Amino acid sequence: WMAALGYRSPMKPLEWLCGGSLISDRYVVTAAHCITNIAPSIFYVVRLGDLDLDDTVADGASPIDVPIERAIAYDHYNNTTHSGDIGLVKLKNRVEYSNLIRPICLPESDTFGSSSLVGESCDIAGWGRTAHITGNPRAVVVTRLQEARVDITDKNNCSNAYRRFNKTVIDDGVICAISAIGQDACQGDSGGPLMLTSLVGGSFNFYLLGVVSHGYKCAEPGYPGIYSKVMFYMDWIKKNMT
Repeated sequence: WMAALGYRSPMKPLEWLCGGSLISDRYVVTAAHCITNIAPSIFYVVRLGDLDLDDTVADGASPIDVPIERAIAYDHYNNTTHSGDIGLVKLKNRVEYSNLIRPICLPESDTFGSSSLVGESCDIAGWGRTAHITGNPRAVVVTRLQEARVDITDKNNCSNAYRRFNKTVIDDGVICAISAIGQDACQGDSGGPLMLTSLVGGSFNFYLLGVVSHGYKCAEPGYPGIYSKVMFYMDWIKKNMT
């Protein structure tokens, strides 16, 4: 279900700048900031089924590049506060599922609505940088899909961590997660999944709990990453999958 979002600009014919998650044979969930106010770049293609974005690397994958039909940002997305940072991408064609292309499960209310998820370990994945970009020699762009594990943290802790940032809103539409060993999403991972493995109905499945939104630098001690909470936006997602 990992999707790479491809952009073109006057300077570069193709850049993979954001991630996303396939949720059906026609739709990908991503972050609103990946699909709005992106000029001069133009978002035009989604790659599915890839492990290494470098086409010269033999990774055993058979990726497909699917043109987009339209990109839909959440109606009340605010690019100053980052609230409502979720969006949908409708693909031009339906995709056929394979070993490396299949949808992630969405969190239905009867499974995740009542339980507190604080303390749950989740996985994040993406093709983003390996460290914060500013003057950091470790901040390399990777072409191979990376994974990390983070733990969901209490929203009060999250609010306290970000209290000096007046514009950051920690509300019911976000999940905060942090790693004890300094792992985090980073530039280029935006829009990618925060995934929880859960036993539901007798089988283990991955569920899309959150969408990588923003944070302070990358893996900065004491600052959780902030994810748009998919459960909060389920009605909007279903309404727009038409």
